[in-house]
Amino acid sequence: MIFRFVSNAGGRWVSSAKVVRARASRRSRSCSSSPRPPRSRRAAFRSLAKDLVKLPEPAMRQIRGKDISMIFQEPMTSLNPVFTVGDQVAEAIVLHQKVSKVDARKKTIDLFREVGIPTPESRVDYYPHQMSGGQKQRVMIAMALSCNPQLLIADEPTTALDVTIQAQILDILRRLRDTRGMSILFITHDLGVIAEIADDVLVMYRGKMVEYGDVLQIFENPQHPYTKGLLACRPRLDTSTACCRL
Repeated sequence: MIFRFVSNAGGRWVSSAKVVRARASRRSRSCSSSPRPPRSRRAAFRSLAKDLVKLPEPAMRQIRGKDISMIFQEPMTSLNPVFTVGDQVAEAIVLHQKVSKVDARKKTIDLFREVGIPTPESRVDYYPHQMSGGQKQRVMIAMALSCNPQLLIADEPTTALDVTIQAQILDILRRLRDTRGMSILFITHDLGVIAEIADDVLVMYRGKMVEYGDVLQIFENPQHPYTKGLLACRPRLDTSTACCRL
């Protein structure tokens, strides 16, 4: 089993399989007690159903950042070191929303506040080297959300962060997904993250899709040998290995 720190688990170490079963139990209880909200996250994919490869560059420039946005794996190298983080977020707002620089700065401060950056009024003028890794990733999330995208692509957004900051970033992404009504395409090799955040899972091997299903189905009843191998190679925390690690 893969073990990772989950922020809402009361400070305990829990297995990814337990997280999947707990999420499924909470989902079934919430569905039985209250009606499902009318919003469907799959609507974002339907409205973007077009061949992006064939679109001309001006049309793609309108989609990038506005309809589809992305959080990259390494926040330390994704930000330009010679510009303040506020200017880099405001640039996308000015480009896609045609607002003044003053209004863009105000919206940037609001975005920093939304993603949990402390004292956003002063941090908006910080340079990347003045911020921690977790704060830089929050800046990247704010930048990705600046134009209210329908689809957010998150490429290993927690890989470079320690487990406590990782849990905070996942909480932010879940909250923003629900409050903004957007879809998230989360790319990761961390099965613990998959268990905690995913609704549906697509497994790829050598660039091809080999298995697809909801998260409970993938963890409880994998079909493809590659998926089975991924689940079988998870480290176990039993008595002997725990003693050795200590």
